[in-house]
Amino acid sequence: MTRTSSAAALLFAAATVTPGAQRTTDSVTAFTNVTVVDVRTGQLAPSSSIVVRGNRIVAVDASTRMKLPDGATVVDGRGAHVIPGLWDMHVHTFNNSQSAGTNNHAVAFALQMANGVTGVRDMWTDLDDIRLARDWRKETDAGHMVSPRLLATSPILDGNPPSWANSVGLASAVQAREVVDSLVAAGVEELKVYTRLTPDVYLAITERAKVHGIPVVGHPPASMRFTAVVEAGQKSIEHLMGIPGQCSSAPADARQDAEGHDRQRLLIETYDPKRCAELFDLFIRKGTWVVPTVALHRNRLLGFEPTWEQRPGTDYVPAVERAAWTAAHKQAVQRVNEDKRRGPHRRAQLAFMLRLIGSMDRAGVKLLAGTDLGNPFMIAGFSLHEELALFVEAGMTPLNALRTATVNPARYMDAVDRLGAVEAGKLADFVLLADNPLTDIHNTTRIRAVVTNGHHLDRAALDALLASTRR
Repeated sequence: MTRTSSAAALLFAAATVTPGAQRTTDSVTAFTNVTVVDVRTGQLAPSSSIVVRGNRIVAVDASTRMKLPDGATVVDGRGAHVIPGLWDMHVHTFNNSQSAGTNNHAVAFALQMANGVTGVRDMWTDLDDIRLARDWRKETDAGHMVSPRLLATSPILDGNPPSWANSVGLASAVQAREVVDSLVAAGVEELKVYTRLTPDVYLAITERAKVHGIPVVGHPPASMRFTAVVEAGQKSIEHLMGIPGQCSSAPADARQDAEGHDRQRLLIETYDPKRCAELFDLFIRKGTWVVPTVALHRNRLLGFEPTWEQRPGTDYVPAVERAAWTAAHKQAVQRVNEDKRRGPHRRAQLAFMLRLIGSMDRAGVKLLAGTDLGNPFMIAGFSLHEELALFVEAGMTPLNALRTATVNPARYMDAVDRLGAVEAGKLADFVLLADNPLTDIHNTTRIRAVVTNGHHLDRAALDALLASTRR
């Protein structure tokens, strides 16, 4: 799909916003008789009303006390539980690993909206992408476009040669400082680092980033001690990278010499809770966020099982992707049939990852929900709900799982003044659910309506959006 212009983006918006979902800066909508879920405390406020003017929540109170504004459009939400809009904190809206200048927004945005995902963090945003994202943001803020809020990072900063085409290979600390300065001047919001960076180049990036007050996020370089990356102040660690090794009692040379399944088996067998606890304490002291993307790991480890075509959302996967996923599935099945040990070992790996996530949650490590959308078997919006369900499987409470996609992203972005809660003064991004997600995390999929930037998308509008995406 080629890069779309702002005009094309507006056509997308026109297709996704039904007449009933249009709003103006003065429009007022009142959602009555709902139960508001406070994801910070876990408290429920039943029989409440929420008043939205333009794109802001202006009042939240008990329905019996609430005097609705004259002329307000009233939506009876009887039986609904209201949560803040969800965030997917690791997506790839742009196809930079394949061909710069292309993106998936026409499908991804629609599916994210239909799943209550009102914000995303894009993890590979080149300079043209950033300009396009700015256009989307302006149109969204003005109420002319319905799309998730998008936090843009940067092009991938990697060693030379880089792991991926279209990323930036850095050969020296001097070059790294110059590139960081130019990216900040161009408006990047975070700097994404990658595995092939050398220590001197990586530290030049982090030091220069501190001068500009911009976060460094991404993959820890393979050439560095993992704790050195955390000490350097990297704000987020993606995919649990480096954590299993740091939690292992095996000598460093043994961990480095082992490869593939042998290395994973070694890490599982030498798991040391004390070493893990020390690492988690370091995360907490340094304010490090972890984005496990465990649904991605689950799909890579167990993608050979004949389940992906029956999972929610597969109807909306474009034909070209479905064909590629089917081919990948067949290859995985063939590998497993050739080596019967792979299946049990891969399940053990997934169980180990879930164990790490549960341990981090209990220790108080700051976690974010992210899917790494753009990889095989990851479906916009739908996969975020799978991520939350896997967090609960890992031992998290439904409330803590829900926090990773609501209030935690707001805290991560220093945006608690406008995001992460359903209360007066916040942006009108929230989701009406048919039942309580604190009793069953799967209730996050039972969506009755989505309010995004003040636009009310009822169930009929969401169904129409899904139908148009399927076509």
